[in-house]
Amino acid sequence: MKLGRNLIMWLIMVWAIGIPAAATVTAAPPAELSIGRPAPDFNLTLFSGEKVSLKSFHGNAVIINFWHSMCTHCQREAPILEAAYEKYRKRGLVIIGVNISQDEEQLARDFVEKYKLTFPVGRDTGDISRRYAVKAVPIMSTMIFIDRAGNLVERYVGELAEEEFLQRIEDLLK
Repeated sequence: MKLGRNLIMWLIMVWAIGIPAAATVTAAPPAELSIGRPAPDFNLTLFSGEKVSLKSFHGNAVIINFWHSMCTHCQREAPILEAAYEKYRKRGLVIIGVNISQDEEQLARDFVEKYKLTFPVGRDTGDISRRYAVKAVPIMSTMIFIDRAGNLVERYVGELAEEEFLQRIEDLLK
């Protein structure tokens, strides 16, 4: 009975929002996303044209922020991320902004300019989002916290209060 109900729900989802969305919802997160394991490496072309990889920041605490220009909570979060980057980068914090591929590139560039983001920001082709099992955007952002050894510390979906966010950074930099 339960199998039949799940199949019906899946078919409704396919009909309502399309096959790709249904496949995303049912896909399991990759095993490599376990807390304490090395964070999956990736290459990202920044809006500046520069290319970076996660491994190029080894030895730093890293926060990867997946965002979308139309996400209202991402808009509220952008100035907080920029202020944190300015405050903590000399202590070894790197923030990498990853604009998800469903966003239009010009909207993403306008977002970066509007919020005067100075940390590395680029546009995902979909590969990075898949590696980190990012599904909640554009409704909310996903933040990945990585320690100085390159290990995944936390994967947070949603909006963090500024105080909580800053405390996580302090913990990451210890």
